[in-house]
Amino acid sequence: ALAEPQRVASLILLSTSAEPLDWINEDALKLAAYIGREQGMAKLAEILRARAPEDPARSEPDRRLEREWGTERFWAWRDARIIATDPVGYQALGLAMKRATDFRARLAGIACPTTAIVGELDAEFLAPSARMAESVRGARQVVLADAAHQPQLEAPRAWLRAMREHLSRARV
Repeated sequence: ALAEPQRVASLILLSTSAEPLDWINEDALKLAAYIGREQGMAKLAEILRARAPEDPARSEPDRRLEREWGTERFWAWRDARIIATDPVGYQALGLAMKRATDFRARLAGIACPTTAIVGELDAEFLAPSARMAESVRGARQVVLADAAHQPQLEAPRAWLRAMREHLSRARV
């Protein structure tokens, strides 16, 4: 949208940030990548699943999704995503997000219709999403009730409504 604005008719920013994610724990990230490299990403998925019931960082919408889908279906989906991830790429992406340059000032250069969508319970991305929306001229932030980091799954009707509103506003 900044480099080639003529190629972008509109922009939806979903559960994201334009600034470093300071909350990422580098030691935990390195340990996870080490386990993935040495024992395989399936082992990492197994560990994450085992600690999920007591994980204080796990959102209630994520827990609700597990109840709605059923434990086996939910974890088959979650495990498949983890297992498909390259452990070196996993660590590199995490470090890149933690150490990213804050580029909110550049967002003022975006001229297309923009909507920032985030779940109200997405603690790590709620404020950064608002700051992105404030940085893009004419952008709107849509906060979806009772959703966290995966609002397209946790609040699908509200997410679809936000997408449709954006697309109707963005028509050229």
